[in-house]
Amino acid sequence: MPAPPMGVETVALSALTGDGIDQLELAIGRLFPQDTGLRPGTLLTNARQAQAAGQAQTCLTRAQQALQAGLSPDAVLTDVEEALTHLGELTGRVVREDITSQIFQRFCVGK
Repeated sequence: MPAPPMGVETVALSALTGDGIDQLELAIGRLFPQDTGLRPGTLLTNARQAQAAGQAQTCLTRAQQALQAGLSPDAVLTDVEEALTHLGELTGRVVREDITSQIFQRFCVGK
């Protein structure tokens, strides 16, 4: 059997005996880390959604740090509101103009 390409993990397993299944499960787990900050079952289907979720998480982390530092509620609220805006992009409650433009370009709505 030829060597795998560099950077590609391989796992030897047997469908007949089941040997290597544990190693396969571990390898798959490394591809999809569990500590994403999202609840189980959450699926982000594109890079824009992943970016919005990441930005929301960053804003909430900043808000938590601001609370711990004893900053004013107004300072904390700014980060929380920004997080809500990013989450709104995921739920469809907030639609930025550039996203609307992408949708029209991608799907040719109205043509």
